[in-house]
Amino acid sequence: MRRRLRTTIVVMTAVTVVLAICIPVASAHRRNRWDRYGGWRRHSTTTVAPTTVAPLKPTTTSAPTTTQPPTATQAPTTTRPPTTTTPTTIAQPPSGNSSSPPAAGGYFSLLPPGSALPSGAECAARVHASSWEPRHDNDVANHTPVTNTLAYFSQWNSAWNANYRTRVDGAFQGTTDEIIQWAACKWGWSDELIRAEAVVESTWHQSTVGDNGTSYGLMQVRYLYHPRVNNGCKDCLGSSWPNTQNSTAFDVDLFAAEVRGCYDGMSTYLGNTRGDLWGCIGQWYSGAWHDGGAQTYIGWVQSALNNKAWLHWAG
Repeated sequence: MRRRLRTTIVVMTAVTVVLAICIPVASAHRRNRWDRYGGWRRHSTTTVAPTTVAPLKPTTTSAPTTTQPPTATQAPTTTRPPTTTTPTTIAQPPSGNSSSPPAAGGYFSLLPPGSALPSGAECAARVHASSWEPRHDNDVANHTPVTNTLAYFSQWNSAWNANYRTRVDGAFQGTTDEIIQWAACKWGWSDELIRAEAVVESTWHQSTVGDNGTSYGLMQVRYLYHPRVNNGCKDCLGSSWPNTQNSTAFDVDLFAAEVRGCYDGMSTYLGNTRGDLWGCIGQWYSGAWHDGGAQTYIGWVQSALNNKAWLHWAG
């Protein structure tokens, strides 16, 4: 009896130890998955005084690393060496005497998936110029040129990285709305949609910092995933920061390049996204396809699009 009792005690003790080890490990695994994917977007948003951040510090990167293989709802974290694109000229809108906000219906329509896209220079000439500026705190960032050093985006395919990533340059200076028009034209997107999404993301303040200090600018580009460099390094070469903080045009340019890539069906992990406008808008927030967070965000953008708050802002 005593032997059996001792055996029972030993077995129960062993089981208790195993459970004590396994339960925290399993919980940590779930928490890490949420932090990386479910927590793609927004925890908090603050607006800080606009500043110009020093350029990225060069780092030595090794061969591409993958921390977790992609699944139907996960983007891989492989990074590749960045490419550098230096704009030869910084475009500006044509001269004009208007001081009015944009027309209620906007100026640029969504182009079908796979459409040929106009150049940045062409779009600069097509911008409807106006001195109207409801966000004068954006003035410095609206006129700050930067250089594209973006690393490879694992959530977009090789065609996007070769043709769209390298096209992002932020090579335009003007008012906040003129920048929105320019990016919309350049990527075949709707300027009204960008205006509405910018209301949701930052209320048009380029100095906005969100997601616990990981998202920047008018469109809240999150450096952790756009692109993911060295497991989320902020100031490594190839990161979208500080360009997305320093330059309004670069921030909106990169955002528009990504949603256009989604609309053109270039995702490596979301499935068939081609032609699904609202799905592509929702994934900007959640990183997933029509999940609960995405659907909530879609509702916010649709409400902002209907309300057109910018038409009532003093400029």
